[in-house]
Amino acid sequence: MQTLSPIQAHEAIAEAAKAPLVEHRQIASMKVGEFARQGDVYIERIAKVDPAWKASPNRQLAPGTSPGSRHVVTYGPMLFVSPETNPRETTRRGVRLLGPQISADKAFTVEHPEHAHLCLPPGDYQVSYQLDFNQQRAVRD
Repeated sequence: MQTLSPIQAHEAIAEAAKAPLVEHRQIASMKVGEFARQGDVYIERIAKVDPAWKASPNRQLAPGTSPGSRHVVTYGPMLFVSPETNPRETTRRGVRLLGPQISADKAFTVEHPEHAHLCLPPGDYQVSYQLDFNQQRAVRD
């Protein structure tokens, strides 16, 4: 076992931090009603996408511009957004918690710079956000 000085230990930690640590979580199958979580985003398997929802070219699952909101579908599936301003997305406190719906005919990946990437099987999904009761808003990474 090698003993390092505090400066050497700091330099070793700084060097190790440069290499991104990306974990992939492979989910082989999901039944309707089961969900996967990536940070403050929940992805629930649903029977089918709501036909009233509209296709969206956006690949980002959580609103915002910070790196913490970068839950992104990288390829493959279509995303759908509600045509209403306040559909089922609200709780009794008026906080928007439902995000887009996803329809995928092939396995796909949801990536995030601070969480494990989720590799999900084909199917339809509903994205929702965790509620921050103290701030009365959806949790943000």
